[in-house]
This record gives sequence, structure tokens and C-alpha cells, in this order.
Amino acid sequence: MTLRSRNRLLHIFSYTSALLFVLSLALFVALFFRNQEPAHFFEISIAKNHFSLPFFQSSFFASILSLFILLLYLPLTGFFLLRNFEKTQAAELIYFTLFLTGIFLQSLRIFVPLFNLYEGYRSILILLSRTFFSGQLLSVLSLWFIPFYSLEDPLQQADKNALIIIVVAVILSFFMPINTQILEASFIYKIGFPQLFSVLKYSLISITAIALVIRGKEHYETKIFLFAFSYLLLIIGSIILGSADSYALCILGSLLLCIGNSFFLKTLHAYYLWK
Repeated sequence: MTLRSRNRLLHIFSYTSALLFVLSLALFVALFFRNQEPAHFFEISIAKNHFSLPFFQSSFFASILSLFILLLYLPLTGFFLLRNFEKTQAAELIYFTLFLTGIFLQSLRIFVPLFNLYEGYRSILILLSRTFFSGQLLSVLSLWFIPFYSLEDPLQQADKNALIIIVVAVILSFFMPINTQILEASFIYKIGFPQLFSVLKYSLISITAIALVIRGKEHYETKIFLFAFSYLLLIIGSIILGSADSYALCILGSLLLCIGNSFFLKTLHAYYLWK
């Protein structure tokens, strides 16, 4: 992928995500002021039974807020990349763009509450649920490739790896069992064998963080611990915000995502600035 092609795709992604955010927000505001609050017949999470404070309880508007934060994060980060990395040829940026694409796919479930897809649209709900899981896999796998492949034949290898990541994420999400009897607070059907999926997800995250530190020591890169730590904040923040159903989780996920994203891109920019 040439630098021009990458920037063109990043432009398309940034404007598309910005358009989705504006249209979704406008539709939600219109429904709210017309007293047509989107239906929310989702299953309340267990957190409501454990906490008496409203701040920690499951809330429909907290779930909506977390989605809008993700939708706002996407174009802001996309335009930031265009401004600060427009002339930087780095494989890490390709993988990071895939990470953003994964978050975009997860955010498409905003259509469920906006268009009341809870009843009579089972096929669409299944599709959006699988899209959500493929987005999560895409986000985790894309950053997993950074410490292993970004130094070896970066540009050519990154294109091949990007295709592999997309294919693997789509195939795994397609064969992933889904419990259509339970609609969670994140507006998707509950996944089958959630413990197995969590083990796989957090194992990849742990391996990535360790590999980043090892790579830094081998190549004498400075601030590698900050880079690895910012990666953990970034990916964990996106996961929390992607399924947040309370204001507490919404705030926690937003803070982790913003701080991790800031230090992650700042460290990456400094590395290529002095390379």
C-alpha cells in the first residue's frame, strides 16, 4: 500500500465515521425531543444487583453515551493521524487503522436502539452481533501484529498481514456461537462460551504487551515501557467502553482510551521523528 493510498483510505474512514456520529446524534436527539425514546428491552446486567448507587447501575443512556464516545473518538483520531502522520511510512499506522476499523464495526450496533431493532429484526441483530465480535477481534489482532511484524519488511508485509487479520476476524466471528435468547445491555446477542472468548482476547493482549517490551530491549528503543503501558490502556479502555452499561464504566473506559491513545500515538510519533 502506497502512502497516498493509505492517506486516501484514512480520509474516507475519518469522514465516514464523522458522518455516522453526526447522523446518529441528530436522530437520537430528534427521537428524544419527540418523546419517542428508543426502546431498550435489553437484559439488565448483574451489576445492578450488586450496586445500590445509580452511578454504578446499568443504564440505557450510559450504554448510548459509551457508543457516542466511541463514534466521536474515531474521526478525531483519524484526522489526528492525517495531520501528524501524513508523510510517515510506518507499518504501525496500518495496524492502528485496522484497530480503528474494528472499533467502527463495534459501533454499528448504534442502529439497534435508534431504529428499535429489538423485535422482528432477528437476522439484523445476529448480523450486528457478529459484526461486533469481528470488530473486537480485528482490534485485538491488529495491534498484536505490531511487535512481531512492524520491523520486518514493514510496508509489504503489513498489507499481507492486514488481509490475514480481516479474514481471520470475519471467519471466527461467523462461526462463533450466539445465544439469541439474551440481548445484552450493549445491544448485541450474548456470545456462546464467553469465558473462552475472554481468555483468547486477554491472552493476545498480554502477549502483545510482553512482546512490545522484548522488542524494545532488543532494538534499544527508548520509552518502550511507556509504549507497552499505553497500549494496555488503549486496548482495555476500548474493550470497557465497547460494552459499558453504567456511567462508572463509561467514564473509566473513556479515561483509559483517551490516555492510552494519547501516549501511544505520542510515543510512536517521537520514534519516527528521530528515526
